[in-house]
Amino acid sequence: MDKVILKKDMIRRLQNETGLKKLDIINVVKGVFNIVEEALADGDSVHITGFGTFKTAERRPKTVKSVVNGEEIHISGKVIPTFIASRRLKQIVMRNKS
Repeated sequence: MDKVILKKDMIRRLQNETGLKKLDIINVVKGVFNIVEEALADGDSVHITGFGTFKTAERRPKTVKSVVNGEEIHISGKVIPTFIASRRLKQIVMRNKS
């Protein structure tokens, strides 16, 4: 099973690698996440060179049929966050998987 890295793990690793105070790292990490959240909420995208792009995508409303009773179900449209990995990030992941 793949390992899951939590935000607290990222903070601990950054602290070990940089020697900065834990509170300073927490504030920076939270600040980065807040910037991404606010940009996406405003409909903007966030591009991080060499990593990827966070943006939103609109899902159109649609009508589907229930497999149970055949009735039509209307699903409303919505806006969702998406992430598109950079070419560099894709190459790193592919290299480490082969």
